[in-house]
Amino acid sequence: MPAKKGINLIPQKKKVVDLQEFLNWSVNVGRWIVVLTEFVVICAFLSRFYFDTKLANLFDELNEKKAIVNSAVAFEEDFRSLQNKLKIIKELYAASEQYSTIIRKIIQKVPSEVTFKRFSIEENKITIDGSAYSERAVSLFVRSLVSDSDFQNIALKLGSEKEDINKIGFTINFEFKNK
Repeated sequence: MPAKKGINLIPQKKKVVDLQEFLNWSVNVGRWIVVLTEFVVICAFLSRFYFDTKLANLFDELNEKKAIVNSAVAFEEDFRSLQNKLKIIKELYAASEQYSTIIRKIIQKVPSEVTFKRFSIEENKITIDGSAYSERAVSLFVRSLVSDSDFQNIALKLGSEKEDINKIGFTINFEFKNK
């Protein structure tokens, strides 16, 4: 009968690495490290040419774009100025219909004896400087303004007319309601 074969998975003895094998291994690894380091240095050196070219191109492109932007600055300022003017005109045009309605209302309330020297509208505030031959005409004008619900905060200031002694000068300040 043949002898039984057995498998032994436990290693018998570890090989003792002697100094010669260690030195051979370290020299081989050292060579590879030196070769890889030189390869990295050469790649870095060669890539410098690529990146220098790319950087120079970016600077040229940046200078071109700066020139384009600088040439458009004057146009953009003119354009923004025009936009602001158009905005103001649009607001004034929208308000002009309301102002014309209010001016018509005020004119209908003015007695024939009253004359205006200055009439100004700022936003919703109206100032009227005028004169009249009698206090009754001024009173009638103020009462007609007070009776209208579109006008509020009416203030009257009487003064003497410097040009004509027979006339009574006045200033009326009031506000109108925005619709």
